[in-house]
Amino acid sequence: MTIAEKLQTIAKKQQEVFDAGKQDVISKSKYVEKTVQGNEISLTDVSEVPHKIKVSADVETEVNVFVNKFFDNNISLLRKVTYGTSTGPSSRNGYKIELPAGTYTFYLTQLSEALHYIYGTINDKEGNYIQACNLLVGPENRTPLTITVNEGDVVYIYDGTTSNLDVSRKTFRAKEIKLVSEATGSEYEYNQTITATPEGTEIDSICPAIDFKASNEITVDYYGSYGMQTEYDKFWDTYQGFGDRTDYQYAFYGPTWTDENFKPKYDIILASGYSGSSLFNRSIITNLAETLEKQRVKLDTSNCGYLASMFQNSLTIRIPEINLTHAADYTVESIASMFSGAAVETIDKLIVVRALQYTSTFFNCANLKNIAFEGTIGNSIDFHWSTLLTKASITNIVEHLSTAASGQTLTLSSIAVNREFETSEGANDGMNSADWEAITANRSNWTIAYA
Repeated sequence: MTIAEKLQTIAKKQQEVFDAGKQDVISKSKYVEKTVQGNEISLTDVSEVPHKIKVSADVETEVNVFVNKFFDNNISLLRKVTYGTSTGPSSRNGYKIELPAGTYTFYLTQLSEALHYIYGTINDKEGNYIQACNLLVGPENRTPLTITVNEGDVVYIYDGTTSNLDVSRKTFRAKEIKLVSEATGSEYEYNQTITATPEGTEIDSICPAIDFKASNEITVDYYGSYGMQTEYDKFWDTYQGFGDRTDYQYAFYGPTWTDENFKPKYDIILASGYSGSSLFNRSIITNLAETLEKQRVKLDTSNCGYLASMFQNSLTIRIPEINLTHAADYTVESIASMFSGAAVETIDKLIVVRALQYTSTFFNCANLKNIAFEGTIGNSIDFHWSTLLTKASITNIVEHLSTAASGQTLTLSSIAVNREFETSEGANDGMNSADWEAITANRSNWTIAYA
C-alpha cells in the first residue's frame, strides 16, 4: 500500500467515525422529556431550541417565571420602518428592540473591523423621538452605552457604515451586541407571572435557563428536540442569506417542500422584478399561513413586481395576506395564473390596485371559499370555478369593483350566488333575491355574468 493510499484509508476511517458520532448525537439527543417538582425549580439544561414547558399544580397556583434570555431573542429585523429622529421621521432598515422599563447597558463584542458606526434612537410608544443612543461612532469608540427606557419605549439600532444606513447581517448581527440589565447585573432577564392549573399551563421557551417560584408545590414537565438545530441554522442561514435574500423565484417550488421541511428562519421579503414568480408553485405545504405563524416569520410581497404562478397547483389550503401594491409596476399581467389550480380554501387578504389584470388568476380554484380584497378591482375577473364561495366573500368581491371602470366583467358561479343569497332555505334563488340586487345595484357599470 502506498503512502497516498494509507492516507486515503485513514481519512476514510476518520470520516466514518465522525459521521457515526454525529449520527449518534442526533439520534440519542433528538428528544428529551423531563418532570421536576418543588416550590423553587431551576431548569439549567433547557437548550437554545424551542421547548414546550407545562406547569401544573393540584390547585390553581400563582407562579413567578424568571427567564434569562439572550439579546438575540429580544429583537426583530425591520426593513424600511419609519421612526422619529431629532430631525424628523426617518425610514431605514434596522433592529427594533422592545424591553420592559429599566436601565440597560449595551456591550459590543465581535464586530467587523470595517464597521465604524452603529447608530441608535429611542422612541416612545407613539413613535416620537426621545434621544439618540449611538453605540459606535468611530473605529476606536467602543465604550459601553447605558440607556434608560420607560414603559412602551422602543429602541432602534442600525448600521451606519453606508450612505443609506442599511443594515447588513453580514457585518452587523444582533449577537455581536450583549445587553445587560442594570437591575439584575446579568444578561437581560425577563419575568412573568402565570397561573398553574391541575390541567397544566403551557409556555414556550428558547432560553438557556428558567427559574420557577411558587407558594405551593408545582410540577414542571418539559420536552423538545435537540441535536438538529445547528443543521437547521446552517441551512436556513445559507438559503435565506441571513435574512438578506430578496429573490425567491422558484425558491419553494415543487412537492419536495412539505410541512416537515418548510420551516424558514427569516421573513420572506420579495424585491421588485420576478422575485415572487412560481414561489410556491406545486408545493405540498398544507397550510402556508399557519406554518408561517408558527415560525413567527412573515411573507412580504409589498414591493414585488411579478408574482405569476406563485401558488399555481399548490396544495396549501390557507394563504396569508398578499400585498400586490407594486405588482402592476412591472406589467399589468404580473399575477397571471397566480392561484391557478391551487387547492386553496382561504386567502386571508389580497391587497390590489386598479391597473392589475386577472389573467387566469383564479383559474380552476374549485376549493376557494373565503377571500377578502382590499383596494380596487379595475379589470375583468373570473370566479366561476369557485362554487364554494361564501356570501361574505362574494359581497366583498362586488364591493371592491371599481365604480369608474367600464366594459369589464365579473364572472361568478351561479351555484354559489343562488346558494348564498337564497330567499329561504333550499330555494336556490339567490340571483333573483332582493339582497343580491341591493349589493350589485351600485356596480351597474360592470357586467355580472354567471356560469
